[in-house]
Amino acid sequence: MLTGGLIAGLTYWLVFPREYQVYEDHLRIVLGGPFSVKVGFGNVRAVGVTRKFSSGLNLTTTITRTHVEIVKRRGMSIAITPSDAEAFVREANRALSRWGETGAR
Repeated sequence: MLTGGLIAGLTYWLVFPREYQVYEDHLRIVLGGPFSVKVGFGNVRAVGVTRKFSSGLNLTTTITRTHVEIVKRRGMSIAITPSDAEAFVREANRALSRWGETGAR
């Protein structure tokens, strides 16, 4: 039973998001350890706060009525729950807009 608990704890530590970062050309979801999910702006259609059910990759860490959805052009959308969803969406959309203006597609 102790081994099962350790394996479950390690799995949660490795998989649950720790931080959400906005860069000039991509978004990064930092997981435990050396793992992260990088979503390039070339594959992002929209970033917004929503109440609808997400059928994509669900990386939410809290139970809430709303979450941030990163809608991708290809592949599954990603649902996350940053501590300040509105600020994250604002920064992500600002960076996405700047990236689009530079013609970096």
